[in-house]
Parts: sequence; structure tokens; C-alpha cells
Amino acid sequence: MNYMRGGYNTIYDRVYNRHFNSSLIETLTHSCGRVFNKDMRSGLSECLSDFLDNNRGFLRIDWQFEAYQDILTGGMASSDEFSSKEEYETYLLYRNTPINEIDGLNSELEEIYV
Repeated sequence: MNYMRGGYNTIYDRVYNRHFNSSLIETLTHSCGRVFNKDMRSGLSECLSDFLDNNRGFLRIDWQFEAYQDILTGGMASSDEFSSKEEYETYLLYRNTPINEIDGLNSELEEIYV
């Protein structure tokens, strides 16, 4: 998997304030007879309640991708964030691999684990 295509987005994505014009969406949803307007507090509260009440699990963390983002941003995950030694080792392997060698590392690991 090549994460290089999104490199600058990873670094600079949160730097800019963006404004979203939802008028087209509102036109479409009103024409269907459905209105989805909620204030942020009640919308987030409803989503969180649904998540907790229905025992929805968290998605698996892609430690390879997290390592790549940490390379770009200078971050480093703490060892207590991992649920297994294997996850931590995978993270460290990718975190300490130069970006230009990640695709080659992926190919080598696929040969080993396939």
C-alpha cells in the first residue's frame, strides 16, 4: 500500500479552516421529505449513545498507517497503546523504516507471510 500520495494531506489537512455549503444537500433532502438538521451537541450525543448502547466495537487500528503518519508528523506511539507485542513490533518496524523504503518493505513482508 503506497501512502505517499496522501503525504501532504496528512501533514497540512488540519491547517486550513474549511467552509462547507450544504444548500444542495438540503434541497435534495427536503424534496425527499426528510430533514437531517441537528445541532452538533445533540447529533454527537445521539451517535455516542448509539455506539455505546449497541456495543459497537472500534475498528482495528492500522499500525502501519499510524507509523507512516508518525514519520511525517514526528509523532511516536507509546508501547501501552498496543494490544499485542506483534502490533507494537509491526509499528516499530514501519516507524523506523525510511519512507522511500516502505513499499519495498511491504513486498518483502508479503513474501514472508504469504
